[in-house]
Amino acid sequence: MDATPTAYFPKNALISVYNKEGIVEFAQALIAMGWKIWASGGTARTLDKAGLEVHDVADMVGEAILDHRVVTLSREVHAGLLAFRVDTELAVLEAMGVPFFDLMCGDFYPLAEAIAKAGATRESVIAATDIGGPTMVRSAAKGGRIVIADPVDRQWVLQLLAHGSGVSATNRQQLAAKAEMIVSRYVHASANYLSEGLYHAVFGTQVAVCKYGENPWQTPATHYRTDTDDPLALQHFQQLAGAATSFNNLGDVDRALQVLTHIAAGWLRNFGFLPAIAVGVKHGNAC
Repeated sequence: MDATPTAYFPKNALISVYNKEGIVEFAQALIAMGWKIWASGGTARTLDKAGLEVHDVADMVGEAILDHRVVTLSREVHAGLLAFRVDTELAVLEAMGVPFFDLMCGDFYPLAEAIAKAGATRESVIAATDIGGPTMVRSAAKGGRIVIADPVDRQWVLQLLAHGSGVSATNRQQLAAKAEMIVSRYVHASANYLSEGLYHAVFGTQVAVCKYGENPWQTPATHYRTDTDDPLALQHFQQLAGAATSFNNLGDVDRALQVLTHIAAGWLRNFGFLPAIAVGVKHGNAC
């Protein structure tokens, strides 16, 4: 049963971000579409200073405690993110004075930067470890809300909300999957730091499904990319023609790039210019 009391209209958005860039414009766009904005701490102050109507989460959950470390880690916030849109659970929220949050937009303290900072200590890293942000994002993902954990998705979501059908169940699942990945990477940074490298993971994003692996019976095979600044990384190349790529094709391209760049570097160092270079590769053998 999908019954929503009129008390829960307009829809409610919960915003809690460390990086405030663009957040005022995002909230303005939601307000223009009839959304009610809730925010925590610094985010609420930023929106209020910009002249937007914003409701501070602290007014709902009570006074922040432990030097403001415990605000959003409250049953009120997570009830609003996890409740089902059914009469019985909406009635509980109404009795608590808690809104049903339809959207959650959040990012976290910059933990990786804190770890990489010269002179970082365990205390400084722990201080920069966000708990409330990732927890809200995960509750929103589990609750089937519109969850935005990557700022690049804000404009896309606004476009979906503004044009017709809104954010579909498929869109929500895509956003939830991305949010879980972002939280996973965030938590992994902490695990890797605290374990002094004992625990390590590699996160990748699917680029393409290959025809097969090294041999035709090795399926499925998938090409993933990691976060890299390498301009010659394989994900930057576009296939213009031919059958779907296999593991061997990608391996041959990688080997060709290695040989080309080594020849070019040696030629440039010894002769001061780059000639035209051609390399043919078959099964990893360059000529």
